[in-house]
Amino acid sequence: MAKGGGKTVKKTLTLPVAVGVAILGCVLAVSANVTTSKTIEDLKEERYKRMLAEEQLQKAKNDVTSLNTRLVETQNKIQGIEKILNQGRTEAQKLEQQLSAIQQEKATLMQQIETMKTAPQDMDMQEATANP
Repeated sequence: MAKGGGKTVKKTLTLPVAVGVAILGCVLAVSANVTTSKTIEDLKEERYKRMLAEEQLQKAKNDVTSLNTRLVETQNKIQGIEKILNQGRTEAQKLEQQLSAIQQEKATLMQQIETMKTAPQDMDMQEATANP
């Protein structure tokens, strides 16, 4: 009986061990599945974040390009305005020079008029003293 009894113990122990191994296998499979699912979700989230970052980077690059274009246009406008201001200053200087020349001519003409006014009086006095 000892021999027959040993087989029963093996059969009795084999079934719970097999069930335990099966349960452990299922737990490991579920755990691996959960871990894989979480890893896949993390990967999808990371891809989404990268995609958003790339879109934002592209938008920022476009903004920089646009701002650089506007900067060049603004600088060109400023140069045009400076050119016009310089032309205006040159014209103002020319006008000031012309005004100064005209004022000098006026002063010369006024002096000539005064000289002409006093010249006949001087002649009359000279004639009067010469013909007593």
